[in-house]
Amino acid sequence: MLNALPKWLRKALPTLILLGLVIVASFTNWMPAGLHQSIIDTLKGYGKALLPLVGDLLVCALFLSIAHLIYSPLSNGVCKALARSGASNRGKTLVTRSLQVVYWSVAIFIAASMLAPDLLAKLFLGVSLFGAALALALQGMMKEVISGALLQLMPKFEVGQHIEVVGIADAKGKVVDIEYLSTKVEAASGPIIIPNSKIWENPVKLVPPPPPPAPPKSLLILPGDPRFNG
Repeated sequence: MLNALPKWLRKALPTLILLGLVIVASFTNWMPAGLHQSIIDTLKGYGKALLPLVGDLLVCALFLSIAHLIYSPLSNGVCKALARSGASNRGKTLVTRSLQVVYWSVAIFIAASMLAPDLLAKLFLGVSLFGAALALALQGMMKEVISGALLQLMPKFEVGQHIEVVGIADAKGKVVDIEYLSTKVEAASGPIIIPNSKIWENPVKLVPPPPPPAPPKSLLILPGDPRFNG
């Protein structure tokens, strides 16, 4: 008989049965008087405890709703500013994604602090200490990432241009790709990878592309050529 019921109803059946028993015990006289009063007292206790939480949840929902309304014009303003700044497409994506993550992380943290400020204060302290230790351990990589982000937002050159990084031997050639950690350049001796921090710290010159290779000399001697003996 139970197999004929929908799958979701079979899963919810134990919960529905227990809920029915609680309702019967609370609002009818079918159960013993002691059990009836005990269930009513328990429900009242939960109601008194949850009532302030409901108010906090409403305030949190209102705060997140306001944050949602503010985010759209803020995001549009940042996109318009990036369009006028001349940043690369990768740089624009980096800024918009970072803005989205940071904005909603702060908004959710503030909203959650309204519900459990003590717990979140300890959690925030732990996350801050862990983040500081991680940043200290990866400070070299962070330096490259920051330099790469600056190159994306304030580019010194573009992919396809020929550059020369002053102060770095053999750092001259065609820019193939600008990544977050390094820049790939196709030099005369082969591809080289230059850390972004070196490119950001050192002057970069735009140079003309190398001349195309000369065509091979013809070995055919035509009549009229001084070398023609026939």
